[in-house]
Amino acid sequence: MAIAERMSPDMEPVFLTMSAGSSIIEARGHPVDYIPSAPKIGVTDDSWNEVFAQELLAAVEAFAINSVVFDSNHPFPGLLKVLAARPDLNWVWIRRGMWASRHDLDPSMQHRFDMVIEPGEFAADEDHGITAQLRAGVIGVSPILLIDNDDRLSRAEAASALGVDPAGLVAVVQLGSERNFDVSRLRPAIINGLLKHGVQVVDAINPLAAKREDHIAGTVQKAIYPIARHFNAVDLMITNAGYNSFHEAVYGGIPAIFVPNEAPEMDEQAIRAAYAQSAGLGLCLRAGDVERAHEAVELALSEDFLAQQRMRAGRIVFANGAREAARAIEELAFSVRTDRALGGAIARV
Repeated sequence: MAIAERMSPDMEPVFLTMSAGSSIIEARGHPVDYIPSAPKIGVTDDSWNEVFAQELLAAVEAFAINSVVFDSNHPFPGLLKVLAARPDLNWVWIRRGMWASRHDLDPSMQHRFDMVIEPGEFAADEDHGITAQLRAGVIGVSPILLIDNDDRLSRAEAASALGVDPAGLVAVVQLGSERNFDVSRLRPAIINGLLKHGVQVVDAINPLAAKREDHIAGTVQKAIYPIARHFNAVDLMITNAGYNSFHEAVYGGIPAIFVPNEAPEMDEQAIRAAYAQSAGLGLCLRAGDVERAHEAVELALSEDFLAQQRMRAGRIVFANGAREAARAIEELAFSVRTDRALGGAIARV
């Protein structure tokens, strides 16, 4: 969405997604079709990929698609089948870094795409995954965020939307969907520590998570997206260290306690969180560190930590890579290709 919303009017993005958050895409005004994943509908991977290929081909033909932008880390068989069948299209792969060492990648995979874009990573110095060795020919852009700092609501407007008093300290606890990583013991420990210090707590309900029944007295439960638009009313974030949440907090100048999701299939969130702590831009609290929750909260609320964080955040120069990525994709989409017949090479206008 960050890239699509920064494209010129000459481009008409259409979304095909396996995310249950398709309603969020629709709410922001984008045409979208939702295809449930294989586990969600109880079918085999082979049969799912076969049908996905048919769905993707149907979408390409129905919308007269010129370019396909794949935003994920693992191109799957159904996608690759269409890629092979439709070399006349422009194929773009948006691939984040920070892969865990246990995650492998066929080096030839990126050569099947016409363009590979890698969003910038604040903790790039500590990225030792396979993609760090495969950057030849990859277009690196600045970190990609949906919301620019200039797009934030005022503190009064944001506080009203969050249901809190703008005159008091406000902390937002947003620990992801919790579908693949258990933070059930840590979350209440953090919230109780915040309440003990008189902080107003917004317990953010992830739009993709099942509704929770464990409401903690004294907190405000809100399903709100995107949270970054309300950052002027947020004095402290407690969030996971996934790409979006992490970079929103770091580049948004928001003090944060990062709780990395360390499920085996995830990226190196623990490294991101530790890197932020070493840079003085956040604290790292791992899911098993329940006994350290109150200590982390006290430190995050201390004037010394907040002053240091503000100083360091003020030194960060940020340009949203979504614009760079949008320009690169547009240049490819409207280019004249020299690897095919001229009749099929001139972009439709």
